[in-house]
Amino acid sequence: MKTTLPFLIVFILTNIFTVQSQKKEFYANDNLEQISKTEFENNTGDDYLKLKFDVDSVFVNISTKRIKKGKINEIQLEAIKSTLALKATNFNENDKIVIYYYPGKDVCNSGGDKEMTRQNFQSYLKKLKKHPKIKQFFIYKSKDGTEEYGDIKWIEDANKLIESLFLKIHYPCNSIVIIDNNGNYYAHRGESNIDEVFEVLKKNFKN
Repeated sequence: MKTTLPFLIVFILTNIFTVQSQKKEFYANDNLEQISKTEFENNTGDDYLKLKFDVDSVFVNISTKRIKKGKINEIQLEAIKSTLALKATNFNENDKIVIYYYPGKDVCNSGGDKEMTRQNFQSYLKKLKKHPKIKQFFIYKSKDGTEEYGDIKWIEDANKLIESLFLKIHYPCNSIVIIDNNGNYYAHRGESNIDEVFEVLKKNFKN
C-alpha cells in the first residue's frame, strides 16, 4: 500500500512531539543522590514522603523520611544562633531552639480551617510561656500566607541557612526543627503539627 507524502510528514512530526513530551523520570533520596526506581518504590509507609518535582525536561521523584535526626557542627550552630539573635546571655546549655518553618503557599497549606489554625497557634503560644527553656522561632521562605496564622512574629530565612542545613527541598505544608546546645537536632520535615513540639522534646531530649 502506498503512503502519501503529507501523511508521512504528519506521522513523523507526531512521533517527534510525542517523544519530546515524554519526560524522563529521575529518582533520588532527600540528599538528591540518585537511587533506583525499585528502591524508591520500596520506601513505603507513613515514615516516608514521596515528592515529585517538574524540573525542565525531567520529573524528579524524591523519597524522603519524614523524621530526621542528626548533629550539626559548632560553626553551623553558632551561625543559627547569630541569625536568630541568640546570645550567650539569653541561651543556656539546657535551652532548645524550636523552629517552625513555613516554605510558602502550596497545595498542602492553602486549604483547611484557617480559624482553627489561628486558634491552635495561639493556644501553643500560651503554653510556651510556661517553658522558658524553649526558644521558639517562626521562619518563612516565602511570606505569602503567613498572615493566616494569626499574631505571629515571623523571621525570613534570608540567607537560606535553615533551608540549606535541614530542608534542602520543598517539604509540603511546614516543618519543625528542634536543636539543643550541642547541635543535636530533630527535624519533622513536611506536614508537621505545632502541637507535637512538647511531646518531641520530652521523648527525644533529656533536659
